[in-house]
Amino acid sequence: VAAVRFMEVVLDWLWKRTFDGLSVFNVKKARDAALDGGVVYLPSHRSHFDYLLVSYLLYKQGLAPPHIAAGINMNFWPVGGLLRRCGAFYLRRKFRGNRLYGAVFRAYVDALVTRGTPISFYPEGGRSRTGRLRRPMMGMLSMTVESALRNPDKPLKLVPVFLGYDRIMEVNSYFSELRGQKAKRESAARLIKAGRSLKRKYGRPYISFGEPVDVLECINAQHPDWRSTDWAGEQRPAWWSGFVSDLGHEIMRRINGAAVVSPVALTAVSLLATQERAMPADELAERLAAYVDLLKRAPYGPALQMPEADGQALLARAEPIAGLQRVEHPWGELVLAQDKDAVLLTYYRNSIQHLFAMPSLIANFFSARALRKRSEIVSGARALYPILRDEWFLWDYQDDLEAAIERQIDAMVEGGMLLAEDDALRRPDPSQDGYGHLGGLMRVMRETLERYAMTLVLLAEGRELMTLERASFESECVLMAERMAVLTGRNAPEFFDPALFRGHVNTLIQMGVLTEKSGEGDMKWLTVDAAIDPLARQALGLLGPEIAQTVQHLTGRRRRSFTISD
Repeated sequence: VAAVRFMEVVLDWLWKRTFDGLSVFNVKKARDAALDGGVVYLPSHRSHFDYLLVSYLLYKQGLAPPHIAAGINMNFWPVGGLLRRCGAFYLRRKFRGNRLYGAVFRAYVDALVTRGTPISFYPEGGRSRTGRLRRPMMGMLSMTVESALRNPDKPLKLVPVFLGYDRIMEVNSYFSELRGQKAKRESAARLIKAGRSLKRKYGRPYISFGEPVDVLECINAQHPDWRSTDWAGEQRPAWWSGFVSDLGHEIMRRINGAAVVSPVALTAVSLLATQERAMPADELAERLAAYVDLLKRAPYGPALQMPEADGQALLARAEPIAGLQRVEHPWGELVLAQDKDAVLLTYYRNSIQHLFAMPSLIANFFSARALRKRSEIVSGARALYPILRDEWFLWDYQDDLEAAIERQIDAMVEGGMLLAEDDALRRPDPSQDGYGHLGGLMRVMRETLERYAMTLVLLAEGRELMTLERASFESECVLMAERMAVLTGRNAPEFFDPALFRGHVNTLIQMGVLTEKSGEGDMKWLTVDAAIDPLARQALGLLGPEIAQTVQHLTGRRRRSFTISD
């Protein structure tokens, strides 16, 4: 108790010194879940501040601070002991090879769940270096759900938590790591050095609680015979790993569904979607307002938090925090993000970029053609949406996907970003405001679509080579993306992040476009289905002739360098 009260005083001081305030949303979801029984908080992980913010805010809301599963890297003097007294417990990155450690840790988690003690852990495992959600790690989630099934008389709810920031301290080191620099281990010396960063303000953190998942309701709906398994033993049913994986991805989708559209993130989305990272100030304010209206017309989800201010107020709020520059000009002021600040803005853009995935996909159908049949847009978006969905943890609309696409098209028409003509849709004329807003939407997902096109075209070109060695193929994708970044002036490290290409290959395997087989040792081989050809053509068709030609040129040069099987 003394440690918790001490931390309350320290954090009261720290937040006032570091932030302009704390923004909390949907806390009733957390309170209702805690009143119903056991609760596990599953936040996104973007900063070391996350550990402190979640516990602090729950405590201030009158809820019990959770026991937090922290990485072993945080167990250093003097932080380790203090956090432990406040409820933290430390875990290794990997349990493999140490059965005793795994058994003891599982028993500890089991005891917490049995007593109904609130728990918190990060489903991503580590901090995001790009601003987007990482793929979920299943170990801790699996242990927690198993504990709930061993104690079915004690309800357990999983509460997704979105954590976002106007600015974070670690973003410079994140981009250094993405460019190959080795991550530095946390220590007292680094903590002292980080203290120098407290001299500036970092805007606001945003914490929003998503829709909880009731563990027993979920497993009863999908596997009603789960009680026939002895959950105290070591054997698990064949469906277990798939169930935990699906649950982990659903948690990530619900975290994204509780996103907060902050002024800095929205400004980053708008400004980075321009070729020179610069816009007239009045046009940028109009763009911010137009995108807020678009998100309101076709809401991403019921837990999404939207700004209430107008475009001018949003821009005024974002400018000093994001480090934007104002340039005076007789025809009107310009706003621009220079070199390093433009790179840093990609982190904040990525935290809400998923909200614009579907409208950006639709917009890109008009990059090369001004007029398209509506049915053509719906069918094309339906074919490519699964690839976006799995990378960005978007909603799985299943049978309602076409209806969702139709709603998004209607919202874009209402906002003047598309013009309806009978059974067709037209791109606005350059003299109309909607033309610029549509062009901005195209570029929001342009880098993602370029990556898809490179991978799909490379696979289509390589289909004649019979079988591709997976690791070799993914390495070629990364090298090609690095070259593409130079040729097109890309300055976003996540553009050639290997994890994104691994995830893309996994998605294509799930779609049945690729088949994976094991070879000698750890080698994996990919066989490409003919269904890759129409996907590759569709992806290329979204890029416009110049970029499409660059992609085809690069893929044609590199396809022969794979390791292939006879």
